[in-house]
Amino acid sequence: DRTRKLAKAITNPVPSVEIPQDEAPCQEVVNTTDLDVNKWITAIRHTALEPELTVGSGISCVIGEFFEGGSHIGYNRMNFRWGNVGTFQASPGSHMWQIVTKYYKERIPIPMTMCFGVPPACTMIAGGGFGYAIMPRGCDEVGMAGAVQGSPIRMHLELMIRLIDSGGIMVPPMPAFYNRPKTVDDIVNHTVGKVLDLFGIEHDQFERWSGKPINP
Repeated sequence: DRTRKLAKAITNPVPSVEIPQDEAPCQEVVNTTDLDVNKWITAIRHTALEPELTVGSGISCVIGEFFEGGSHIGYNRMNFRWGNVGTFQASPGSHMWQIVTKYYKERIPIPMTMCFGVPPACTMIAGGGFGYAIMPRGCDEVGMAGAVQGSPIRMHLELMIRLIDSGGIMVPPMPAFYNRPKTVDDIVNHTVGKVLDLFGIEHDQFERWSGKPINP
């Protein structure tokens, strides 16, 4: 039954809804000074043998002419080695690989976002490993996620574009569990601490990630 429902969602995408700027709720903090991404987004080493920190929860999004008029969402592991300059992994043959190889020699910027805390339906479509015979280049993957979710994916595109153009970084109020929260207050305090960090205010709202397991 779940397979049939998923097949119907893939073949009957629900168009996403762009939220006008004057109606979009402001849930982001714009950071234009301290651009060390690893300081704001949880980066980890999966094993002691890994030489660098990895952000493993990024969902890439490319919409419009750079994806043949459709929408692409993909799951990409990222490494930020130089503050706000990062790299991400694109598997050979994947949609992101197709986008990059098509425009690589043209040396033009590809408008894209790396999203965190997206709806579960987006994560499922991004990391589902569907064949490209089912999801060819130019398909509407965000719309498919909306069909899986049962309602349109709401996108604040104008806000995202303005943030990117200004060199900003979005810091969403996204719960973190590496610090082993025991209460709702612990979760709230973590987000509060991240906001205080943006203003350079010292605090003890949460225990910082050091690359080693935090004792329960």
